[in-house]
Amino acid sequence: MTGYAKPKMPTIGDVPLAVAMVVWNTADRGGGAAVVRHPDRVGLGRDYRRSDGACTRIDADRLWADLGSTEQFARLMNIAWQAVVRDGVDPQDMHEALLAVPEFRSLMPRGMDGGEKEAAERRGWRGGEA
Repeated sequence: MTGYAKPKMPTIGDVPLAVAMVVWNTADRGGGAAVVRHPDRVGLGRDYRRSDGACTRIDADRLWADLGSTEQFARLMNIAWQAVVRDGVDPQDMHEALLAVPEFRSLMPRGMDGGEKEAAERRGWRGGEA
């Protein structure tokens, strides 16, 4: 045991992809992950040591906000996998963190925890395919 505990994931509601900042701790620091809005004016990500996404300059000429939604989403998935594979974040913790992003939830298949279609059905939606 390293003496570090995994932080409790903050309850924050939806975080649109355009402002999504992924925060996490490496496994040797207790692990855990969350997605918070950037800028994080209320300090929801303060218990995490690493961050990426909307808070990060892409290169000398581009910010996250300069990217299209497709590239933002691809980068979000890349950030998540880096945190899981390189830093030892539990994949389930990362999945639960990413559920804060509506664009992520919208791609979850029916029956997968957190999917928009499943959530709509629980709310009584009875239309055709979403």
